Amino acid sequence: MVKSRMILERGDIAWIDFSPTKGHEQSGLRPAVIISPLQYNSFSNIVLVCPMTTKSKNHPFEVPVDGPDGKSFVLCDHVRSFDTIERVKRLAGKVSELEVQEILAKISTLFR
Repeated sequence: MVKSRMILERGDIAWIDFSPTKGHEQSGLRPAVIISPLQYNSFSNIVLVCPMTTKSKNHPFEVPVDGPDGKSFVLCDHVRSFDTIERVKRLAGKVSELEVQEILAKISTLFR
């Protein structure tokens, strides 16, 4: 069976297989917010994402959103890259543009 590539947009929520992992990395099949821009995603098989969880730890790098499993939290300090053909399983929705901007702002503080 030939796997096809999805072209994802920034702000899309997709189910991604995060395993294998080590230590405190998020693992398993879970939703994630795509943070790489469409201009990149349209020609690359790699996307940058932030995983989501339904359990808040009141961490300053969490952004609350409505996820596929209800109230969820984007973990902005867990940025990962994934192959869209091998790891992305299906689309699950989209976050708002305001939420995208909040996610990107929190990520940018990690590079200052």
